[in-house]
Amino acid sequence: MQTPSSCAPPLISFVVPVYNVPPRWLEACIRSILALPLEASMREIIVVDDGSREPVAPQLESLGAGVCCVRQPNRGLSEARNRGIQLASAAYIQFVDADDCLLPHAYAHCIRALQAMRPDIVCFRLTRSCKPSAPSVPLAVPASLPSGTDYMLHHNLRASACGYLFRKDILGGLRFPSGLLHEDEDFTPRLFLAARTVCDLPIAAYYYRPVPQSITSDTRAPRVARRLDSKQQVLVRLSRLAVTLPAHERAALCRRIAQLSMDLLADMLRLRLPYDEFLRRVELLRQEGFYPLPLKGYTFRYCLFAWLSRWKTLLFMLYRAEKQALFAENAHKL
Repeated sequence: MQTPSSCAPPLISFVVPVYNVPPRWLEACIRSILALPLEASMREIIVVDDGSREPVAPQLESLGAGVCCVRQPNRGLSEARNRGIQLASAAYIQFVDADDCLLPHAYAHCIRALQAMRPDIVCFRLTRSCKPSAPSVPLAVPASLPSGTDYMLHHNLRASACGYLFRKDILGGLRFPSGLLHEDEDFTPRLFLAARTVCDLPIAAYYYRPVPQSITSDTRAPRVARRLDSKQQVLVRLSRLAVTLPAHERAALCRRIAQLSMDLLADMLRLRLPYDEFLRRVELLRQEGFYPLPLKGYTFRYCLFAWLSRWKTLLFMLYRAEKQALFAENAHKL
């Protein structure tokens, strides 16, 4: 197995953070990268073992010498990814979570687009199907590519950093915030603001494995509170950045902030918080200037929530509807 310092300069660095992932999932993840139409000299696979109970390096030995593995004390996903950024020597970076996989046939189109146009970011889709269909011929090359700012002005970003193949040199000092859940929500819009060209491919190239016991599916009250607190911290961080930006970039980031505010409000309804806690969090959003939502024609769903946020009675009715649905679910289980 190689060490990171011995890897030749490649085209893409694949950064794979690992923490207590089943060996079969990690192996499937690495094999999906090895199956891509890239010569060994054009790829770099950096596995960052973030303090797993059992070191993962021995699990990777059977996969050949093209995998670099480093181990560090457990510091969380953000620090594991940041370590991968530090070690990456390629022109481009792709994050792959260790319990997920790339879909080689579909991802090949991303590689072709990268080689043909050399954009700062290649966007693609994530899927929960491990065998989605993919175009049998190369996708058409766009005549022109928007900047990251222009893309944000007209599209809703997908939060996961794993949905983007991006040029390393646009990062500058950008890194993932340590100790914050939903760190991708903070990282991704900043990445797009730094991008001069974005190529968006309507193709599912990344298999996102549903994990029942993941952080986002944990409904215990302390974990829910931490998730909601982290999302609000992201909003505050991005809003502080927005006021420092020129008008065009500020408008693009404000659209993202409004979308994240709507998502947080939807989460508060979906999680069926106690009513006092729901009102408390709505008031926190109001105090920070995120509520009511700005009346903008971004998407139909956004428009609906923006109008609901203007009328307390309608919002209360929506809350009551969620609680009644919860009551019906519990009664059905009895």
